Amino acid sequence: MADNDVCMVGVFSDEFMEKYTKFSSFDQMKRESPLSNVKTADLFDNKRWDKFVKKTTQFDSWKEMLLKSANEQLKEDKI
Repeated sequence: MADNDVCMVGVFSDEFMEKYTKFSSFDQMKRESPLSNVKTADLFDNKRWDKFVKKTTQFDSWKEMLLKSANEQLKEDKI
């Protein structure tokens, strides 16, 4: 991860990534994407990133992926 980049480790666990994507971690997903040189914060509202997410995950968009991860974390915290 580049200096001054947003860390997504707490947002997407490796288990989440393995279950819903073709990648074992968010870092791997970012590295193998066509936007690997773009800061993570700049992926929000990025149509190319949405297309990559749709192609390589079970989600139709980056927003949907983020919401699913947040919902799963909330469910885990309530147990």
